[in-house]
Amino acid sequence: MISIHEAKDVIEADLIRNYLTENGIECLTQGYHHRSQLGFLGAYIPIQIMVAEEQESTARELLTQFNQTFSSEESV
Repeated sequence: MISIHEAKDVIEADLIRNYLTENGIECLTQGYHHRSQLGFLGAYIPIQIMVAEEQESTARELLTQFNQTFSSEESV
């Protein structure tokens, strides 16, 4: 497994994980459960979006598409 992104919070991690999964990429969110369980102190635990090495390039392309879509929706 290789990290392709560090999510800023559990909401972003959920959105990215769901987007990748819907597009056929299985992924893990390392640190997700620790962060969500620790409340205020959890903010110091990074959430790594991790995919299999053989799916890295496809996952990065999808992440770029996700970021472009998400950022264009914010500017509206």
